[in-house]
Amino acid sequence: MAGAFPNISGAYPVRFPYTHTLQIRSAVQAFWSGKQQRYAISGLLNSFKFNWRRINLTDLQTVQVFFSAQKGAFDYTWSIPLVDPSTMALRSYANMAFNSDEFSYTENPNLWFSLGLDAVQTVGEAVAVTSTIYGGFGPHNLTSDTSNPPIVVSESSNFVSLSGFHLGYQAFDGSGTWPNVWLANADTGWLQIDLGTAQLLTAYGIQADTLAGLTLRAPNTWTMQGSPDGSTWTTLDTQAGQGGWSDGELRNFTCATPGTFRYFKLNITADNGDPNLEVAELYLYSTPPAIVVPSYPNINAGVLVQIPFSTAPSFKTFRNDLDSGKRISWAAWPSPLTKWALSYPAITDAEVQTLVNFYLGQGGAVNQFSFIDADTETLHSVCCFGAQGMELTRVSPNLNSLRCSIEEYVA
Repeated sequence: MAGAFPNISGAYPVRFPYTHTLQIRSAVQAFWSGKQQRYAISGLLNSFKFNWRRINLTDLQTVQVFFSAQKGAFDYTWSIPLVDPSTMALRSYANMAFNSDEFSYTENPNLWFSLGLDAVQTVGEAVAVTSTIYGGFGPHNLTSDTSNPPIVVSESSNFVSLSGFHLGYQAFDGSGTWPNVWLANADTGWLQIDLGTAQLLTAYGIQADTLAGLTLRAPNTWTMQGSPDGSTWTTLDTQAGQGGWSDGELRNFTCATPGTFRYFKLNITADNGDPNLEVAELYLYSTPPAIVVPSYPNINAGVLVQIPFSTAPSFKTFRNDLDSGKRISWAAWPSPLTKWALSYPAITDAEVQTLVNFYLGQGGAVNQFSFIDADTETLHSVCCFGAQGMELTRVSPNLNSLRCSIEEYVA
């Protein structure tokens, strides 16, 4: 039964404290060399733990009626309005489900009750992952095919979904996520941009949609072409067999034959098996793209992390079980990699926003960033968040606690 979680004790949907966990599920492809490739396997999933220690009988009955209407953990179509820690504004979290079919509570003296409930989001939300690539001359702020004169974008076709039109300019709008993507009405097609003036193209980048499950729409085979007049085309680069895209992945390619042209066209002759071809974002570079590795943000007036935090050096090994029953083991790294468990017992809403938005911008545990060990003052340049996500407890307005983990890896 769809509906919204009821208000209890006034205008607030839930009482403080409650715990909010943000998690972008990810997977790791480990290679014999010890290097890793990380990719997201879900959008952002939000889960909540409510622990009411003192609610009255009316509130208890209100929550119980709602729980029964959802048939415990059966229904996942309800929503709950809570504060979004990335903006600190109230919003509705949809596609929620209770984690248990059991509703249990404790009766305390004077008709006060204690109650705990867990709920989890069942459909991942799209996240705008911050690209670690910068540079280039292609626009990434378009709001229509002709919004930034003299630039004009055109496309072979576009698909109209329940979310609306998916036009060519949406591959140049800086979003990179559904529904702001170019989606063709076929499994082949072309995307063209007229810059108004000639530019040297030496490299380009194609980004897949960050929303989980759409990677078959990514291009597989194409040519990148340039033209002085939009009629006569020169092939600058050809690619084939570009499969196995991960959610939100950005692949950069160097032109086999760089050239200076006013028009550029990405002519795609095959995607990866979906009826509709998609490009989330297209990047154009005059020089090879540079990689920017962001730094873990400072909070609390420049203090990098708050005590207590713990470090745990670990050696990484891999094992392979053979058909014969034997096992092969090998060390991926000869020296230990460090993990940090960070705990912030009392931070403000603004500090929560800083940390949460950094986590979201890294795609959870996907993107690389640098971290300074506060104990040793050592810079660790290849780090990522732990897979368990970020756990935030809202104690009261503008008072929070937060926990997360960081780990080194070999990129």
